[in-house]
Amino acid sequence: MFMPYKYNPLSKEQRKKKLENILGSKKIGEIKIPKLIGFDSSLPTYKIPLQALVYNPHNKRFATRAKTLEKMVGPLDIENGEHRKHVEGFLFHYKIDKNNSTIESLIDDGQIEPGIVTIEGLILSGNRRFRLINEIRENPEKYNYDGNNLEYFEAAIINQEISEKEINKLESFFQYGKDEKVDYSPIEKYLAIHNHYESGMSDEEIYKNFRSIAKSKNDIKKWREVFKLMEEYLAFIGEKGIYTALYKSDKPSGKSDLDSSKDSLEELFISLNNMIRALKNNKSVLSKSVGWDFDHDDIEDFKTAGFLLIRKYYPVQSFRNLREAFIEKNRWHDFYEHIKQAKQDISKNLKTFDEIGNEYPKHTGEEISKIRNKKYVELVAPSLDKAVNIMHTSKEQQEIKNKPSALMKRIISDLKDLKEILLKNKNKDSHSTLLKEILDKLDATKKDLWQFMKTRK
Repeated sequence: MFMPYKYNPLSKEQRKKKLENILGSKKIGEIKIPKLIGFDSSLPTYKIPLQALVYNPHNKRFATRAKTLEKMVGPLDIENGEHRKHVEGFLFHYKIDKNNSTIESLIDDGQIEPGIVTIEGLILSGNRRFRLINEIRENPEKYNYDGNNLEYFEAAIINQEISEKEINKLESFFQYGKDEKVDYSPIEKYLAIHNHYESGMSDEEIYKNFRSIAKSKNDIKKWREVFKLMEEYLAFIGEKGIYTALYKSDKPSGKSDLDSSKDSLEELFISLNNMIRALKNNKSVLSKSVGWDFDHDDIEDFKTAGFLLIRKYYPVQSFRNLREAFIEKNRWHDFYEHIKQAKQDISKNLKTFDEIGNEYPKHTGEEISKIRNKKYVELVAPSLDKAVNIMHTSKEQQEIKNKPSALMKRIISDLKDLKEILLKNKNKDSHSTLLKEILDKLDATKKDLWQFMKTRK
């Protein structure tokens, strides 16, 4: 039986020296490389000792969790053992449901697809495979591993020092720029694009790295706009830099791998962003058609309401109704009274991120965020549910008014319900005044309706 080993990487200088020596050894194959930073279109691949390589702490697969962790511990340093443990955890839990099949493949067939590493041993492509190889070798009995196939990591070596910007370019190409389908979580895409833009890349350059998921550079521009709204949202909820808050947190800890569109709040942010853009761009036309001259502050109130709804995970349909409510002045003001109440409840009763962090010093930023969000939902549920009810009820009433047959059926149903309620009421005189008013209105309306029927014959 193969004896377990513990992955313990060499120092940066030792790794570089080891890889420089490997470059002079016999190659085992070749891999195509994109012409992004001026080197050849293909590079030879080699067998590299595991200790000569390190994970990329800024891998795009787990950017939300890495950024959230950095909020708590500062910039990630892969030379730091504790930081490395976190990175290993991120990689292991990403697509955890596929780990067993990948592990079986690695044991049976070895490493089929080569990785790509820098001359200093930083893995640009192949971090998850490398993590699972270490997992197998550290736990041979668990996986029934006999020590064959996985003694080395097969990869191409980029024989030049490259900048952080160039690393971003290459890594994003490998993860988003290939022709085959990518399976990265939605929010990671926004973080990657933002990092590229911040490093000085144009939308056109960024598009080249994301062409498997972007139709044109206009998509890049739209995604940057949505990400800006996400950043505003995080500042609004008092969790700036806690990017895991851009996913639903109502699952038990450890159950959500932040890799599924159904767990992401992306669709809600896209809907809200589209509505805000429409209100700003069509303000003059809309103001005339709806009868009130809403201004910048009103649009900011609209955004605030959207943020509150997003945090409680209301469905996209609620955001469509939000716009319908906004363009009717009186309806909007009634709705926003409940929004203001929710804001007051938050201000008075919801502890800050730092306050909860002080109560739970051993908790991660992601865990602290989940605690806050659970309390938030409890606080705002009464006010927000009333506000949302105004949106849905008003929309339903408007639809009925536009369909006479639906309105008539509604009246018949309401009269039937009223009759049953009154017959059950023990206090016969309690509603007599209102009932008399209804009967008088029915008498007056009946003449008009009969006249309408005669004219239709």
